[in-house]
Amino acid sequence: MVTAITGIYRDKVTIKGEANHAGTTLMQKNRHDALAAAAELTLEFENLLKAVNRDDTVGTIGYMKISPNSANIIPGEAELIIEIRTSDDEQLKRILREIDRDIQRIEKERGVSIDKQNLLNQKAAPMNGQVIKALEETLAQMNEPYLKLPSMAGHDSVHMVPIGRAGMIFVPSIKGRSHCPDEKTAIDDIAKAGQLMLNTILKLDKELD
Repeated sequence: MVTAITGIYRDKVTIKGEANHAGTTLMQKNRHDALAAAAELTLEFENLLKAVNRDDTVGTIGYMKISPNSANIIPGEAELIIEIRTSDDEQLKRILREIDRDIQRIEKERGVSIDKQNLLNQKAAPMNGQVIKALEETLAQMNEPYLKLPSMAGHDSVHMVPIGRAGMIFVPSIKGRSHCPDEKTAIDDIAKAGQLMLNTILKLDKELD
């Protein structure tokens, strides 16, 4: 049972160093490698999100572009996208402060400049308490076990929250595989989910009449 749809925050990060010859530029003091800076920021970001140690907070850097992208040239520019997913606004603010501190340190140590541009700041969307309660009561009547958890994936129900009472359930995928060719859900679980939805709608119809 879904308690909220996660918030999604994205920044485009542009790192500008200095493109130079891969053979003649000394390792110790003459390099301002944008890719090396991006790699360090990526690892610091991963360590930061691991240290948060919350199932409802994750971070990903899934996009990176390097320029000039040549084997014999030190990268002069790197562009990447940082994504953070959490339903806790205060947690997001703390993470962003830590990222800014890491950026300032990397700029100083590597002699690069790093710029952030916000692309998305979609707030978390809580599901309606009355709908959640109706689902819980219906599941109790059906004698079915359940978990309450936030959706860490985005969903169209985000757009229903401002205009109505939104609720949502998850149905288990076999081996947890989702959004891939191997995704499969047992037909018995699908049937239970359908019955739950029907029973809950009928229940809410009476309560909201």
